[in-house]
Amino acid sequence: MPAPALRPALDPLAHRAAIQALESQRAAYARYARSMDAHHEALGAGDGDRATAAADAAAHGYEALAEGARRLGPVLAGVTGAGSEAEAAEVQRQVEAMVRAAREAEASIHNLTAQLEAWRDAYARQLADLGLTP
Repeated sequence: MPAPALRPALDPLAHRAAIQALESQRAAYARYARSMDAHHEALGAGDGDRATAAADAAAHGYEALAEGARRLGPVLAGVTGAGSEAEAAEVQRQVEAMVRAAREAEASIHNLTAQLEAWRDAYARQLADLGLTP
């Protein structure tokens, strides 16, 4: 019978920091998704200023999410393979929740992007109808 795998003890502060970092990143993805959904809904009015604001919010929000994900890497590296099975399971649950939130944010940005592309195409048609090359 093989010996059970030994896991080194996990510093409780490192574990808590990892959980908090994952929760924070999950919340950031959720806020981004809500923001993109709100911009998507606001674009229905046909306001060019709102389209510009939506694109700006999407770009800045993406940069913030990317930075958060970069900071998350070293925190998770410090807890991977350490601690009890329960601690590892808790970290895994948090990772899965964060991934779900990231997928929701991805869907929201796809919806917003599709609407912005539709606007771009409509403006190009308007210019073409006027004899201008977009």
